[in-house]
Amino acid sequence: MASRYEIQFSDAARADFDRLQSQAESSSEALRQLLEIHALLDQIAEGDHSQDSLVPGTLPEPTLRYRSEGGMYMYFQRQEETRTAIVAFFREGHFEQSGQIASSAPSPASKLTDLRIRDISHGLETESATEFIGEDGVKRRMRSFVRKVDWGDSYTVFNHFAMDGQPPRTMITSGRKGQVEGDWRRDVIEVVELLADGSARSYPPQTVPVWLRNPFYEATSKKDMLDRLRKGPIPSARLEEIKRLLENDSDLG
Repeated sequence: MASRYEIQFSDAARADFDRLQSQAESSSEALRQLLEIHALLDQIAEGDHSQDSLVPGTLPEPTLRYRSEGGMYMYFQRQEETRTAIVAFFREGHFEQSGQIASSAPSPASKLTDLRIRDISHGLETESATEFIGEDGVKRRMRSFVRKVDWGDSYTVFNHFAMDGQPPRTMITSGRKGQVEGDWRRDVIEVVELLADGSARSYPPQTVPVWLRNPFYEATSKKDMLDRLRKGPIPSARLEEIKRLLENDSDLG
């Protein structure tokens, strides 16, 4: 059996990948994209060229290729002499422009329209609604329910979400906490996705960097989450909005 390809990232792809990693525990959309990316990386590493699609109009060597999973498209090159696949970039939806690949434009900003956070034994659960405008100009809404239970050296995250016009999706993440390096910890996660037709899809175990300053990820209660959000700069508009909603929560006094 042929050896697998080693996966490498361009600087742009690595930055986007790390951003999704840091957002996955507080954003159902980021988690969905991240799982589709992991599935694509595993497919590309297997080295079956017959499943690659070639991008027209690019230089023949090394040829720019792409694959898709769900709504995610990943563009990459294969280098046979080193058995390496280099991910150039990835994005939602496929695009070409005059035979050339255009740079990925940022998605329109999403708006958090509803958020409810509840304390549970050993963790938190949230319900949220997010509105965003797709590339076709149509406004859509995504609703999600997330429950996270911390068992000490491991944790379980149940994530159920549905977007307008699409079947609901449910993902169960089992995580084992790893070594801490500064504000990051390297965890091993395993994900099972429950599909709309009743079947299940398991993703291979992945070692992922976890951002320890994510308040949802590390907080033990709503009050603890708010305390964490009040300390230091907040790196995203989404967390700023969560902070504002928590400060207006009458249950916190």
